[in-house]
Amino acid sequence: EIVNGDTDKYTPESVQALEDAIAQGEAVDADPDATVEEVKAATEAIKDALNNLLEEAVNNAKNTDTTGTTPESQQALDDAIDNAEDVINNPNSTPEEIADAIQAIEDAINNLKPDKSELADAIADGTEIVNSDTSAYTPASVQALEDAIAAGQTVYDDPDATVQEVKDATDAIRNALEDLLEEAIDNAKNTDTDGMTPDSAKDLEDAINNAEDVINNPDSTPDDIKNAIDAIEDAINNLKPDKTELEKAITAGNEVLGGDTEKFTPESVQALEDAIAQGEAVDADPDATVEEIKAATDAIKDALNNLLEEAVDDANAKDPSNYTPESAQALEDAVNAAEEVLSNPDSTPEEIADAIKALEDVLDSLELTKITPMADSTIKVDRPDVDTDYTYLVGLDPEANSVDDLKAKLENDGTTIIVLRNDVQLTGDELVGTGCIVKCVAKSDPSIVYEVATVVLYGDVNGDGLINDNDYQNIKSTAFVGARAITPDTVYYFAADLNGDKTLDAFDCYIHNCIMLGCNSFNQGVILFR
Repeated sequence: EIVNGDTDKYTPESVQALEDAIAQGEAVDADPDATVEEVKAATEAIKDALNNLLEEAVNNAKNTDTTGTTPESQQALDDAIDNAEDVINNPNSTPEEIADAIQAIEDAINNLKPDKSELADAIADGTEIVNSDTSAYTPASVQALEDAIAAGQTVYDDPDATVQEVKDATDAIRNALEDLLEEAIDNAKNTDTDGMTPDSAKDLEDAINNAEDVINNPDSTPDDIKNAIDAIEDAINNLKPDKTELEKAITAGNEVLGGDTEKFTPESVQALEDAIAQGEAVDADPDATVEEIKAATDAIKDALNNLLEEAVDDANAKDPSNYTPESAQALEDAVNAAEEVLSNPDSTPEEIADAIKALEDVLDSLELTKITPMADSTIKVDRPDVDTDYTYLVGLDPEANSVDDLKAKLENDGTTIIVLRNDVQLTGDELVGTGCIVKCVAKSDPSIVYEVATVVLYGDVNGDGLINDNDYQNIKSTAFVGARAITPDTVYYFAADLNGDKTLDAFDCYIHNCIMLGCNSFNQGVILFR
């Protein structure tokens, strides 16, 4: 049976030895006079020759390359080798057992089957890729993968496909996938991640690094390559626009709106409110694009810039000579810092809001060294050209001339203005009249007096803050009786000289009477005594 089979795997010497032993055995078998010893010797000769072939079969089996074959067929060969070695090591093995062991090894070698599992996986991986969105890849690369998959399927379906054919088909799909992975890496590196969240940009960077490791690894499987492609595509698709700067801008804008906005024009405040509302809508939109987020952020920034420009203009309109050197310097510093923010195109909304707040704080903390009426006030402060002359305050409303009314019409912090009559400080509800002294004092120390002004309330000639008949009688007696009720060149004389001719006469009486009767809208803001 052995010599009539395929003996090409054995050495000619061993095959010849078996043929010779068989021929000798047949001669002994045909000899009717053969002795027991001759029969035994002939049998042992065939057994030894078979043993030699079995040893060669075992060596052949051990040297057989099983790479790419199924685990089951490899196991069958290993089992045949183990069984053959048991037969060889058993001195009682029969020629039939030896011949069966040889045949079992030959059958196991012949029955080694190519392992198509990796090819099947490669086909599945490739098919998943070509069935997905391949618009990011070149048509040639996609076509190459489709062709490799088709060829691989043909090999997979072929029951007679060799190990090498299976390997070549698997490698072809792997190479086609690798080409796509290289394109995926290039696409990822060219993807603009500006304006994306740091985490999603980092995920894409990690996917790129992992893909490059896969390409540089010669042992990477088609599945490894396909997973790397998927990871890059997922990372690109999962890039998320970063709304952090928009949210900071919204917060900064709301902080400004939460402060004192009366110093700004209504149009500028409304523009900021509108920009914040739009920004909040974009922030709440899960599908907002990077461009939309940037536009919303820039709109808030522009609106804040407009408010900062107004704050700077307001600050620059202040006369530094009206303030203490320290507060004037603080204002100058805040204006310089704000102008730097305005001139810097990269200033953030937070920096702009901080500059607005800094200017507001400085403006609020300015310490005036002069009595300063508000722009819309009728009050005027008449300062002399010569240091020895008095400073006078006119323009009080006779219908609203309490201390609190006066303070409300001055830019000075209320705590830096005090009013005295006959060296006694008046309370907030007491009336301010002719001869009262208005002092601008330091916040920290009221004993530090910056400026003093004497009040002239035209028509109030006795200094009680009222314009009534008592005042009229004083003017009348001075003008017609010569009683000298009002001393010339005094603040009370100024208050009585209602036509400014430096003489108290009937004209002043007439004007005063009209003031009391309400038929004369007298201008308290004129500087008659000048």
